[in-house]
Amino acid sequence: MEKIRIIISGYWVATMLVYLYGDMLRVYSGDMEVGMIAGKSATQGMWLAIAMIMLIPILMIPATLTLQMPYVRLLNLIIVPVIIVFNLLGLPYKGHYDNFLIFVSIAFNAIVFYYAWTWK
Repeated sequence: MEKIRIIISGYWVATMLVYLYGDMLRVYSGDMEVGMIAGKSATQGMWLAIAMIMLIPILMIPATLTLQMPYVRLLNLIIVPVIIVFNLLGLPYKGHYDNFLIFVSIAFNAIVFYYAWTWK
């Protein structure tokens, strides 16, 4: 059972890194204008919302490692579909690399869901 916690946590780490890599590429490719989101000036509220959303995969790492069963399993089964839907709603992105990375993160999330679903 503890092996599953490590596997799921590892996929959350990978998901977080894919998001960070995509953000880094977006900045360096010029596909993003600093201070703008979807062509509009970003407000502090928008930045706070983004920070909270991006914190989810980071928080899922210690949560998966420390929460007791069945709560940890249930949390993963709830959070993964929410994250997948959120990512799908953002498609398509301007850069092909960005769309590719979102699908990689969705694949990682699907693996997390599978492990959580089959976790006994």
